[in-house]
Amino acid sequence: MFESIKAGWKLTKVSFAMLMEEKKLMIFPFLSAFFSILLLVGFFAPFVITGALSVNTDTESFGNVLYLAVLFAYYIGTSFLAIFFNVALVHAVKSRIEGSGESMSSSISFAFSRFGVILQWAVLSALVGLIMNAIESAARKVKGIGPLLLGILRGIIGLAWGLLTFFIIPVIVYQNLGVIDTIKKSGETLKATWKEALFIGFSTGLIFFAMFLIWVIIGAVAIISAIAIEPLIGVAVALFFVFGFLIMILIQSAISQIYKTLLYLYADQGILPPGFSEAEVQNLFRK
Repeated sequence: MFESIKAGWKLTKVSFAMLMEEKKLMIFPFLSAFFSILLLVGFFAPFVITGALSVNTDTESFGNVLYLAVLFAYYIGTSFLAIFFNVALVHAVKSRIEGSGESMSSSISFAFSRFGVILQWAVLSALVGLIMNAIESAARKVKGIGPLLLGILRGIIGLAWGLLTFFIIPVIVYQNLGVIDTIKKSGETLKATWKEALFIGFSTGLIFFAMFLIWVIIGAVAIISAIAIEPLIGVAVALFFVFGFLIMILIQSAISQIYKTLLYLYADQGILPPGFSEAEVQNLFRK
């Protein structure tokens, strides 16, 4: 197990090195976040301004239905944006590995060529999100042991969905399949690599959690110290640390898709990740 963790950590470092060599890959998670913010404002601002989502005793049923409809549409939009730009990112990684040197616009064009399956996935993801939201809402209303049981159910659904769709983006890029076949392919690949996926995901998540925690602690100390000197300086320092935190989130998002792609390529096609020997990969996939 130790060798698998060690090899998994190396795969994460390779992914980070690839991102640093191709910093333009960062544009994809940035665009996803940017358009998601615009979508959030575009969807909910009109309803907040007009109070259309407010629920009262006379229009409670209508308000609930309208809220769920808007929430579902919003989930579809954000899911589509996330999947679309992740597909573009993985296609750019694919181009780099294959040495074709395609431009960023080519990766965007490729994502558009998968528009249909991406939209279907967005709708399916939105349905899962709506179900989990409904469970969470129900947990706030029930009493006794109900909230605990519903919380566990929500956690199980979220975990199962995350595992089932672990390799969805690489499958969309490398295989031109329908939604059901894409799920099957992702599940089959995860089944063959579940230990490696969990080791890498855990180690990467732990590292970034430590980085986030350290950044927040340093930021809090710096902001408090700056405010004591001059409030405006404190605001500037706060903006700096918030910006840095957002950059770290984008880096984590990009690295996650890169290492999933490298892991998928070896599991599905036997292609060695850059910088790995056959022996190291055998250690990574040793059962």
